[in-house]
Amino acid sequence: MEWVNRSYACIGARLELGKTPTPPRPRRSLVVVPVHAVTRLTRDALAAALSLGTGWWP
Repeated sequence: MEWVNRSYACIGARLELGKTPTPPRPRRSLVVVPVHAVTRLTRDALAAALSLGTGWWP
């Protein structure tokens, strides 16, 4: 049981459990929406994708 406890303690130290991590830095993202046909559902999916991504690439 001591070995298991030491293993979990080591894993916890690597994961930095109990510490507050630094906030993530914003990164550019690319959202891909495969489209088979242009429909209202396609338009809604593209609108949602545009709200998630950081840029527009036609």
